[in-house]
Amino acid sequence: MKTKWSKFLISIPRTNPTRKYPGKTFTFFILTGLLLVSGCNQLFYNPSPWQYLNPQQMGLQYKDVYFHSEDGTKLHGWFVPAQSKNAKGTVIHYHGNAENLSHYFFHVFFIPQQNYNLFMFDYRGYGQSEGEAEPKGIYEDALAALNYVQSRADVDSTKLIVFGQSLGGALALRLMGDLKPAGIAGVVTEGAFYTYQQIAEEKMAEVWFTKLLKYPLSQLLFHDDYAPAPVIKNISPIPLLIVHGSRDDVVPYHHGIQIFEAAREPKWMWTIENGRHIQMLSKYRSIYRDRLIAFFDRSIDSGAASSGQKQGSLSK
Repeated sequence: MKTKWSKFLISIPRTNPTRKYPGKTFTFFILTGLLLVSGCNQLFYNPSPWQYLNPQQMGLQYKDVYFHSEDGTKLHGWFVPAQSKNAKGTVIHYHGNAENLSHYFFHVFFIPQQNYNLFMFDYRGYGQSEGEAEPKGIYEDALAALNYVQSRADVDSTKLIVFGQSLGGALALRLMGDLKPAGIAGVVTEGAFYTYQQIAEEKMAEVWFTKLLKYPLSQLLFHDDYAPAPVIKNISPIPLLIVHGSRDDVVPYHHGIQIFEAAREPKWMWTIENGRHIQMLSKYRSIYRDRLIAFFDRSIDSGAASSGQKQGSLSK
């Protein structure tokens, strides 16, 4: 997620700086408003068509798969089977707002090596998926991905883990809170935000020409129809693990705290001390890979997740 809107700053040169141009001043604010409106999607959605990495490059077999969202938009994904024949379960990955699924594969490529199927996909407008990203559409895409995985003959639809990072974490929380689908053994989010309007207001506060108007603009230009906040409590009794870096400068740490406090048991929170945005499986992978797999295993085996911490505790 971009932390600045500097690329949207504009300047209107004056041929005579001593003269006043009320009409041009008005035009400046109108253009600024239009740029803000056009930049709204870029605050939350920064897709790329380029492939950065694929499973074959990491020594893993995979299949390109295509499926359709509710409105018919064609979506693309990867199904990476567990390396052993009898998979323990299937992890459905919801990626963040930037680039595409291939950008996030480095974070999760170890999951099939731990005997879990891995399904990754791109929202509309990302990678090879058709369409253009917007809140309703990507919510429907998230649901379509879940339905697709549940329909596969080679997947045990009663042993599913949902793992979302950043924007994907917010999507996962909203989807699970709305539907509480059968077969979901556990939910994990990393670096997720609490509401669209809240994170938009915080990002606007970082830029001089939106700082003073951050509250009205965040309310006018963004809506929380698909924000996780109001439905997080509904995820229970599905085990929920929230992961957040204490120095996350993209989605501040207090969003993780708000999510944790809104959730009901069973819930856990892992605070990555000095961690920045979604670094659990990159910079801190040597610490958290095994812990994450242990959470998956216990969620699948018992339906009541355990990470070695007291249930409901804030852990580090």
